[in-house]
Amino acid sequence: ILLGIIALDDALAIMVFALSSAVAHALMHPGTVPWGEMLGEAVAEIGFSVLLGILAGVMLKFTAQVVRRREALLMVILGIIFTTVGVASQFNLSPLLASMVVGFAIVNLERRHRDFFLVIEEIEEPLFGLFFGLAGAHIDLAVFKSAGLLAVAVLVVRMIGKHMGTWAGAKLSGSPIEVQNYLGLALFPQAGVSVGLVLIGQGIFQSPHVANILVNAIIGSVIINELISPPLVKYALTKVQETAAA
Repeated sequence: ILLGIIALDDALAIMVFALSSAVAHALMHPGTVPWGEMLGEAVAEIGFSVLLGILAGVMLKFTAQVVRRREALLMVILGIIFTTVGVASQFNLSPLLASMVVGFAIVNLERRHRDFFLVIEEIEEPLFGLFFGLAGAHIDLAVFKSAGLLAVAVLVVRMIGKHMGTWAGAKLSGSPIEVQNYLGLALFPQAGVSVGLVLIGQGIFQSPHVANILVNAIIGSVIINELISPPLVKYALTKVQETAAA
């Protein structure tokens, strides 16, 4: 349940971000482009990103069928992902959403999809290190002082929303009491998609000062979150007896 919700949560976040970006652009540039056209472009961006991801996933499935060596499979996967990101960037689509749909397509279309992810897991730590190193390079201590309260506010509101929203959804759907009480805690971690979107979103604002406050507030909330959330996830999984020790 947790993994499924995280995947849907990330996909929904990217879609909402695309719509919110259109609204933010319209508010900052009133009269330049009609609201309807702006929102239509955002919906089209989402739709074509999903279509691109499906096509890339199908291409990856058929290309991988002739690959037997793990090293070669890794090159095929990276080639498809890089091509997907490049095409999405060229046509102003969402590289994040398109790449996520590639993974969705592989899981549902490819019988040996576990092999794909085992290969990627071998190189994921250096990639994560590079990604968060890039994110950390955007932290400006001078700006962070004024963004600190906003970072805490984002953290607190997000945690309350996650826990109460999960509890309400689980309650309405008749999920087990363990899901109602502990799933929200396990959803607290915040990193990849949030950081990726805020780095994209800083280009929306005309004022670099506002963009810097936004980036520092979100990355600051992610740093604080990652210090306190892992123990809460462990606590939640322990309480429902789904840890290795259980």
